[in-house]
Amino acid sequence: MAARFFSPWIVLQTGGIVTALTALAFAPPASGRMLLVPVTARAASDLIPLAVGAGGLLLQSGPLPRSYVVMGDARLAAATSGHAIVTLAAPPAGCGEPTA
Repeated sequence: MAARFFSPWIVLQTGGIVTALTALAFAPPASGRMLLVPVTARAASDLIPLAVGAGGLLLQSGPLPRSYVVMGDARLAAATSGHAIVTLAAPPAGCGEPTA
């Protein structure tokens, strides 16, 4: 019996679907908990003043080095867009529950 291989188109479509679902899972919300991850050292030093200046509430440090979990809204995403800061969703599974 000859081996059957998947068509390259099936593999590409499946990869595209997995990529899209992953992007949706980590897309930052319009308001709520966000994970701010600085990419450069300068962005790390600018992160806290930018977040607080945009009305964000620092909840705790994030799971990645120099990252923070912040409660904020669209103003926070707009404030960090010109800097080397990646804004992601902060689910409790990866970022823990907020501390009081």
